[in-house]
Amino acid sequence: MIKILAVTIPLLLVPHSINCALIKGERKPHVKTTSSVQRIASFVEKHGKGQIDSITFAKEVSKTKYPKTLTAIAAVESHFNPKAKSNKGAKGVFQIHPSSGYTSTGNVYKDMRIAERILADFHERTNLRTAISKYNSGHGRCRTYITKVTTLRREI
Repeated sequence: MIKILAVTIPLLLVPHSINCALIKGERKPHVKTTSSVQRIASFVEKHGKGQIDSITFAKEVSKTKYPKTLTAIAAVESHFNPKAKSNKGAKGVFQIHPSSGYTSTGNVYKDMRIAERILADFHERTNLRTAISKYNSGHGRCRTYITKVTTLRREI
């Protein structure tokens, strides 16, 4: 049994898609609705090149603090290509650069957590828009990069 909004009901009666934030004691919803996972998966299929499983990516990114932003960053950085490598040494779907203090693991989902950590570190000290530009850290291209990521976020 769990307690939801002062009403006790058997656990079996709680719908799967319930927002876990309603469950007393939960701080962050961990269960995303099927439609949000489907939207992200469709976005990955549209903007990717079929190199990663869109459903698995969508389910994993939905567990992060920034699902739409990380999805948009992956689209801008690598078009969801896990083998992407920049001429500056950044690697993977999220183009993790060694100068960030982290190294790409070669695993999309481990790199997703690293990208989330990097973005969260920046976001802790500033607004999300600035955190996105710092993630990219290209001085001359910041405005273009922010525009690309925020535009793609709206599409998700």
